[in-house]
Amino acid sequence: MDSSIKKGLMGFLPIAPSALFFGMIYGYIAASGGVSLLITSALSMFVFAGAAQVIAVVFMSQNQPMIGIIIAVTVVNLRHLIYGATLHDAFDMKWWKKLPLAFLMTDEVFLLTSLARKEKKVYDLKLVLLASGLALWVSFNIATVVGYLIQTLSNQINIPEDLLIAASFVGFLAEQWRKYREERLMISVLAILSLILFRLTTTTNLLLIIMGAGFLYTYIRDSRFMANSDTAIEVDL
Repeated sequence: MDSSIKKGLMGFLPIAPSALFFGMIYGYIAASGGVSLLITSALSMFVFAGAAQVIAVVFMSQNQPMIGIIIAVTVVNLRHLIYGATLHDAFDMKWWKKLPLAFLMTDEVFLLTSLARKEKKVYDLKLVLLASGLALWVSFNIATVVGYLIQTLSNQINIPEDLLIAASFVGFLAEQWRKYREERLMISVLAILSLILFRLTTTTNLLLIIMGAGFLYTYIRDSRFMANSDTAIEVDL
């Protein structure tokens, strides 16, 4: 296997549990809001924008005007302009050949590609991005369908939504606590936030709040990590 492809796939493995869980939650929220499986899956296949998809299906379930959905999704995804500008010079190819790479450019894939770019060993960055991006895309699409079917099944056998989501979320946090010692502070904050808010708001709003807090933490953590990486490289030079 090409070393660049292997780099992308191996970099994806640590983030796979989070990607699967997020995809399942997205599918679950879409099913809870009455959005069809066709539309839910189509968004994962052709939009592939995580948080923007969640916002889109929540607005759709509330019969919000399409212009509002488009504006909200656009604002959430503006950060991708920064990602594209950062990696623009790393890919020496025609602009239309960069479109598949841009489609797969999620927060996680951007970070993995940027880190590979900074390593002393030279990787083919487009292969790193394609490998990690495709792995994430496939996983997210499978998880979307699984989450949708779980919600549909829970309705048929009368499992309370709050219980099912709470059990899934607690299991996810427990797994993250075991694997990532450096993330335990944020995991604790999310758990406490869930306990405080679960009686004060709807399940969907609670998930959006938790995901928003998680994305904010991830952005701050990754920004500091990238800054530290730059400093380390300067010292080496």
